[in-house]
Amino acid sequence: MVESLLNANPKLATLKDDDERLPIHWAVAYNHRDIVEQLVATKNFDPDVEDGSGWTPLMIATSLKNAEGDPMLDLLLRKGADATVTSNSGQVIPSHLEKPSFCLFQSLYKSKRLPTAAPI
Repeated sequence: MVESLLNANPKLATLKDDDERLPIHWAVAYNHRDIVEQLVATKNFDPDVEDGSGWTPLMIATSLKNAEGDPMLDLLLRKGADATVTSNSGQVIPSHLEKPSFCLFQSLYKSKRLPTAAPI
């Protein structure tokens, strides 16, 4: 369904809502990896696009409970997401984690984009 919508109108991937969120933000927030995969494959995809609060898709993925966002972390990092970005309120990725996630750490390590305040 999403693929056919994007094929018919690629600009749908860049439409912002009232909170300045794009479809990528919502797809990550609701853990729809299949949709995330389709959105990151679109032309001119920006892995560091911020919503109105300065949150990137990577930040949203790290905020999901029980490490549910971990599968999307590697995908976003492979697309060039910056793990050191800070939100408008000064939050960094480690502050979103309840506890260190091996998958997150491994993904960040492989991408060489470790946050400066990585949790222990």
